[in-house]
Amino acid sequence: MKTNFLLLTVLMLTLSSCSSDDSGNAYFNYLPLTSDNSWTYEVEGQTTNFDNLFVGDEIILNNKTYQQMKTTDVPFGFYSSLLRDNGLRNEGQKLFLTGTLALDLGVDIPLDFALEDFILINNDAASNEVMSTKSGTISQDLNGNPITIDYTIKSTALETLPSFTTSKNVTYTDVKKVNFVINVEVTTIQTIPGTNITIPIPILNSQDVLTATHYYALDIGMVFANNIITYSLAINPADFGLDIPQTSSQSQNEFLDSYTVN
Repeated sequence: MKTNFLLLTVLMLTLSSCSSDDSGNAYFNYLPLTSDNSWTYEVEGQTTNFDNLFVGDEIILNNKTYQQMKTTDVPFGFYSSLLRDNGLRNEGQKLFLTGTLALDLGVDIPLDFALEDFILINNDAASNEVMSTKSGTISQDLNGNPITIDYTIKSTALETLPSFTTSKNVTYTDVKKVNFVINVEVTTIQTIPGTNITIPIPILNSQDVLTATHYYALDIGMVFANNIITYSLAINPADFGLDIPQTSSQSQNEFLDSYTVN
């Protein structure tokens, strides 16, 4: 009877282990959110600067507990700007972000987007699967002209890489590659002189103004990002009092320089 009991115990433990694996609850920690974890990034763009991102205190947003992400100074890189002062939480196989994303295109059009439980990583997502999407409309004023901003923000899972080596010859293993895109369209309304007729005027035709590719290493966090910020105005900027180029394209790389993770 004792032998039978031991065999039954081993069998139950084996079945339990198999069941856990099949449920999709495998180990997941592509951004460790223990308080005081920190990451320093070397940001290469028009100039080279450094951002320091760290995990702050717990905060409650919409009755859910998040870790608030902080930076020591106003960040230069898009990644630290995306997380700064916003809340992150891991649940199951997903990393969620709640907060406000501010994007500066340098065109005097403030772009502030509210995000709630927007998925940055989904360990169960297939390659090229859209993880989260958020669309909306913002009404603002541009030098006395009413403008309407239609936007869509999307995150997409790309491949999982057994190893990834940066251009600085640093290699990381077990890396999740994800894509983050912001598409924006901006229009205004103009009245035809001498009439009450109004017509829509495109300022910025629908286009991807930000495309970011992020690489997350298991047990470390985000280790490399390539961010492309671009726009092409449909109007002459001078007609709207804007002292800016009609088109612009900037590329920015963020390299993990050092980190402390517990």
